[in-house]
Amino acid sequence: MKIVHILKNFPALRLFCLVILLFFCLPALLLSEDFEKDFRLTTVKKDFETYKDKDVSFVLRLQYCDLNYNEISFYDMENINLRFSIKDYQENPVLKRKLRNISRGLYYRVKCKLIKMDEDGTISADLIDFTPYRLEQLP
Repeated sequence: MKIVHILKNFPALRLFCLVILLFFCLPALLLSEDFEKDFRLTTVKKDFETYKDKDVSFVLRLQYCDLNYNEISFYDMENINLRFSIKDYQENPVLKRKLRNISRGLYYRVKCKLIKMDEDGTISADLIDFTPYRLEQLP
């Protein structure tokens, strides 16, 4: 039997499938639209000297957080890395609490001051703040 035939015969299953589609697909579409509006690392990479030593904000994914080497790295949709040194996180209780609850792969609003760009395209910056992107969307 085809799926269309099954959905025609069972309206409750049709409603269930519609709810599942709305629950999973709609947030993904809304999130992708928000990312289109945001400032990108590609813009900074093309003209780094303009943005050097300025405070900027990006929506990025966490790549890794290494407390042994005191480094945290984020990346954007085009896989451009943005790396931060977090050597003073022990003295900063707010940053220490945020690093305890950080998760790889989640989107974060990252506020930073750009310092330099390496030959491989990795941008180094001073971390000012980062918050989970989903928390910004709560009313």
